[in-house]
Amino acid sequence: MTLLSMLDTLKPRLVLRMPRLLCRLAAMLLLAAALPAQSATIARADGTGGYELWSALPGGPAQLLGGSVHFLPLDLAGDTFRDHLRLDLPVVAGADSPAPHIRLPGGGSLFLIDASGATALLRIAADGSLSVPFAVAAGDLQLSLAVASDGSRALLATTQAAGGDVVLVDLEPNASAPPLVLTAAQAPLAIDASSLRTSAERSFFVAGNGLWRADLTAVGPASQALPVALPVGPGDTLLPETVLSADGRSLALLSRDPSTQSQLHVVTPFGVPVLLNAVPAAIDAPALQSPIGPLLALSPDGTLAAWRQTIGPSKEVFLQAVPQPGPPPPAATQLTADTYFIDTLDSAGILGFVNNVVLSFVAGEAGGQAVGAADLFVAQLGVGGGGPALQNATLTSGVSLPPFLVPGDLEISAAMLDATSTRMLFIVDPHGGDAALFSTAADGSGTPAMLLPTLQQDPVLVRAGQSVLVQSVPEGPGVPKTQLHLLRPAGVAPLLLGTLPAGTLLDRFTDSADGTSAAFVAHAGPLAPMLQLPVRLDTSTGALLPAWSQLLQVSPLMALPPSGALIAGVGAAGGPYLSVAFTGFEQGSLLKVPMGFTFPLPY
Repeated sequence: MTLLSMLDTLKPRLVLRMPRLLCRLAAMLLLAAALPAQSATIARADGTGGYELWSALPGGPAQLLGGSVHFLPLDLAGDTFRDHLRLDLPVVAGADSPAPHIRLPGGGSLFLIDASGATALLRIAADGSLSVPFAVAAGDLQLSLAVASDGSRALLATTQAAGGDVVLVDLEPNASAPPLVLTAAQAPLAIDASSLRTSAERSFFVAGNGLWRADLTAVGPASQALPVALPVGPGDTLLPETVLSADGRSLALLSRDPSTQSQLHVVTPFGVPVLLNAVPAAIDAPALQSPIGPLLALSPDGTLAAWRQTIGPSKEVFLQAVPQPGPPPPAATQLTADTYFIDTLDSAGILGFVNNVVLSFVAGEAGGQAVGAADLFVAQLGVGGGGPALQNATLTSGVSLPPFLVPGDLEISAAMLDATSTRMLFIVDPHGGDAALFSTAADGSGTPAMLLPTLQQDPVLVRAGQSVLVQSVPEGPGVPKTQLHLLRPAGVAPLLLGTLPAGTLLDRFTDSADGTSAAFVAHAGPLAPMLQLPVRLDTSTGALLPAWSQLLQVSPLMALPPSGALIAGVGAAGGPYLSVAFTGFEQGSLLKVPMGFTFPLPY
């Protein structure tokens, strides 16, 4: 289907608020939603700073979809460092590539593009089909968007000059509903796009120092965003970094007064705002992107809130039941006012609920920004009708057994949930000046395990389906070498996949939506641009298989579509590249895309 023939089809879907949302699509790239399944989309540099987009099937003809496409940087609003490895949430990928994108749970990707005077949301579904579910005039769209946890919806915001609107876009594969403007009845709003949050039932955002909420289960005017009447004092500022509950129905946010004291608000599933602290206090911002964040958390159903607060020189953790209809809940409990914390608590972080009644967090004495002398604690509210039961799940700060040679000398520099959210992976310094990888069950059960002790530097963790790939440099004599391990979702011991020659670098990681395979590029670094090798990993067996025996330059992105092929561009340094779908070692098909600087768009 050509550009012009697509225009009349999509016009009715993109009638928003003319002229406030100017949909200049006549000259814009519009991609056919009915492209062949399992087709690969290849970007090819056009020599002017933009790209042509081609669709190709292995062994079949290639179709030029359009040109002069520019990929834009994008930010996933509400993204949390702790969740970067998770398979069940949208995650940002390719941030350093020519085409940054958001990988969706279950497969598919989102891109923001400029093309022929328009800025658009480009979607590649899990089967390879393409669509443009939303577009406005170039420059009118803010580059931060929210995506529902299941990948079914996206929330975008236009600039105030372009209308100041918030738009909900359906991302389901067979979506037929047009984009829904949640602010159609409002004057242009100054929307902070970093505050966008959405789920299947609710959308939230901050605009003009006010919080807005939309009920997506309603129809007609009832689905429009309405201001939430928060008890905010004169001169107070709403922080745009908010926390959405896992069920997507409740939201926690802070208002901060001129003296930097804060009040914590929770909007319940009924749209009723609740103030948890009547007296402003030094409550920390959520710090979602901090390696030891978040510092503010809601339970999955929004009935519990936990936060970090500064009291004098100490960082303390509080747990509070969110008031619901019925009897008032108990007051907030300072969990860290306990015999586990004899000295001043200098730091705490990584607050997260395993389910609706168990909170896990790390606390200890701090060195720099790290959490030192640290342990993972588990708190359960109201056990046996009493107060919270607090358990030290790791005891790492109070033992002198290897590798914790000095009691109280463990520092945590980062923590992430694994791909299945069943265990927490900690990058730690066990006894000063080195690094290690440590894990424990996310709920604090079982026995903690030291996975990779005595490393020269912090390991690099990337997702590989339901598993996690770990690059590490172990301590030892001789030239330092990199090891590659696989952490499977079941079991504790890492599987050593191989030891790499000194100076070998690994990058351009990608994985398949079904979790069965992953791929990366092994290379000798920027001084040897031709010494690159695409490598595929079978996550069930740990088998590594190069795609090709010759050392060539590999495209800046690779893709693993459901067909099972590894799609990449290979060729001379800087191009031109051949686009190839590798099905095995030196097996596969050429994609009949013209040679050039090319790369596939990941599914």
